[in-house]
Amino acid sequence: MTLQLTHARRTLRTNLLGQLREGSSFEAGVSVYPSLDTPALLPTEEELKKILEFQVKDADAGKNTPLGVGVSPIYARQDVTASFNDLFARPFGIIGNTGSGKSYSVASLLQTAINMEEGAATWTQMESTQPCFLRKAGDKVKLARELNAAYANGKRFSLPLWTFNLNELIGFFEASQASQVPVLERVITCAREDAIDPKAGHGQRKVVRLVDSCTHYFDDLAGFADNPV
Repeated sequence: MTLQLTHARRTLRTNLLGQLREGSSFEAGVSVYPSLDTPALLPTEEELKKILEFQVKDADAGKNTPLGVGVSPIYARQDVTASFNDLFARPFGIIGNTGSGKSYSVASLLQTAINMEEGAATWTQMESTQPCFLRKAGDKVKLARELNAAYANGKRFSLPLWTFNLNELIGFFEASQASQVPVLERVITCAREDAIDPKAGHGQRKVVRLVDSCTHYFDDLAGFADNPV
């Protein structure tokens, strides 16, 4: 015997993280839980902005500021910011699998905090042979060289990403085979194509890839037709 349902059932398990009251910013924690059969709605752009971007309260004006932590992986092009004071005045952890970018996230947070225009120090590039040389000019502190930059003969040196092959990038970034190598492979391919044939050939390359995929599928179908199951 088989069990037949008149309607398909899909069960979703959720965690309630906070609440958004009308006319106020997003608050962590839930004081009023929704009742049964309460409809679930997707947030509007204005609501999403309030949820993902930290809003400084009037009482904390001049004492706190939003700190950019990245872009939402779910909602495209939606910036995510957090409280500067909460991040650096309280213990917090960054958790993820090997190769997921934990070290990069920590470095990005620190660099963003250092380079914020609202900070007391302004970091700029100056001509100097000392990579960590600091000089005070008026009430501003200037950094001799930019962070995470290579210099040759006193000038900033860089190489296009597409000049490296995949093995060189894997060795440079110490990329893990499981999670990072596939991403690097896609990035180096896109970077090389954009450098050699920027924008003009994007549509043609898409058509070529589509035809190639269709040809591959037709080959599979022909194989199944020869040996039907």
